Formats: sequence, C-alpha cells, structure tokens
Amino acid sequence: MQLLILFLFSKKKKFEITEKQIKEEIRSPDGAVILKINLKYPQIDCPKNDKMKVHAKPLYEKIAIGFSEYAKTELSKKALDTYNAEPNGFSPFSAVMCWESTYLDESYLSILLDISVSDSKGNRSIQRKTQVWDRKSGLKCDCLDFISAHRLKEIKRSNAKGEGGGFFHKELFVLRDGKIEFFIMRDGGY
Repeated sequence: MQLLILFLFSKKKKFEITEKQIKEEIRSPDGAVILKINLKYPQIDCPKNDKMKVHAKPLYEKIAIGFSEYAKTELSKKALDTYNAEPNGFSPFSAVMCWESTYLDESYLSILLDISVSDSKGNRSIQRKTQVWDRKSGLKCDCLDFISAHRLKEIKRSNAKGEGGGFFHKELFVLRDGKIEFFIMRDGGY
C-alpha cells in the first residue's frame, strides 16, 4: 500500500535539457598547465517511456567522453612536446566543446555542437556537429524530412561551387562524407 501511495504522489518526470561539463587542466611533470579542457554538453532528461532516451540521451555524453579521452592522450602529448621544445612563452593548448539547443517543441529537438582545439600559437580547428531529433520516434531526422530532394541537389551543387546557400544559409548546412548535417531554428531556416 505504501508503494502505491508513493507512486500516486510522485512527480511525473518531464523532458528537460540541462548542461553537463567536463573541466580539467593537464600539467607537465614540472607543474605547468599545458592543456585546458572545457567541454560543455547537453544532458537530456526524459521520462522512462520517452523514445529520446535510447538514442539522443546517451549520444552527447559519449561525444564528450570521447573528445575528453582524445584531449588527455593525443592532444596532451602534442602539448607536452611543444612545451618541452619551447617552455618560455608557452600558452596552454585547449580542447573546448559548447552546445546550443536551436529548436525545441513537442515534435523536434535541434542541437548544435561546436568542438574546437587550439595550440599554443593560437591556431584553431573547429568542427560543427548538428543533430535534429524527431521527438516522437526518438531518431535523428534526415534533411529530406524538411526539404525536397530537388532542393537538396541544389544545395550540394552550390556547396561544390563554393557559393552561399541562398535562403538556406551556408552556416546551417555542413556537407560531411556526402551527407548533409543541418539544424533548425525557431525563427525559420534549416
């Protein structure tokens, strides 16, 4: 009977996105900071029966942990080698990840991740990852769910020529391995 009462008065868990962070400094054997890691990523909390729980919820933590491991192994080795070669005037390397929810309603969730690495000279490489989720199925959407196949060909052709995307702003689309990654925004645009 107590179990039933607890169930009746417990709050129903709702869909919510919060931020998690992995923040760490890697030091050289002599104590100098050689690498700063600051990874912010979305934590998706949803009810047990929500289909987003299977695919979307674990994806972002997996990306953050993978990037953190890369930073702690390969990137920290490069940072230490650079520090050992030029300890005077050395600036720490950095591994940064930030995110933004560009759209959220009952049907869709759009997440944008920017991942960057910089060296002690200020050189940066940035990679943008995007996902649009169908909240009802819990699966990632394809851009053909939003635009016609004909328009997709135009975007690919425009990309190959190095042109802007017209209404479809070039910042909203990334052509990677022959597939288009995209995100959606509340104020229009894909």
